[in-house]
Amino acid sequence: MKELSESEFRAAIVEEAKRWLRTPYKNTGCIRGVGTNCAMLLWGVASCAGVLAPDAPAPRWYTPQLHVHSKDERLIEYVKSYGAREVDEPKPGDIVVYLSGQSHGHAGIVIQWPDLIVHTLPNIGCCYAHGIKEGRLAGMTRRYFSLWAGIKTE
Repeated sequence: MKELSESEFRAAIVEEAKRWLRTPYKNTGCIRGVGTNCAMLLWGVASCAGVLAPDAPAPRWYTPQLHVHSKDERLIEYVKSYGAREVDEPKPGDIVVYLSGQSHGHAGIVIQWPDLIVHTLPNIGCCYAHGIKEGRLAGMTRRYFSLWAGIKTE
């Protein structure tokens, strides 16, 4: 992995997230322009941006309704498994995870908090959204994670 400054690291994630716009929604997919879901979007963007270790684990398959029926925080565990750490305030390139049932089951990538995130929805695909005011995201409890914080802890 190439050594990047914090601003370069964050810019790489933001620019890659923008490249995924208009990618259709596809559960368990992770191909830019072809299909992805929110968990795979996070991994795919970070992977393509070159900010993940080559051996970082990809999220395992899961049903899109898991968060509705289970308190298992699988999405948060995925994010933590590839090095992200929870932060109080998100910055560009960080991850926002939404409580959307019994557990956190939706996520996006912060472009500029709270005005702009990239996320993916069924029937819409990857798109921009307001992080706290738009549609189903309005009023949802949120947690924030940063891959930068995970890498720079030495």
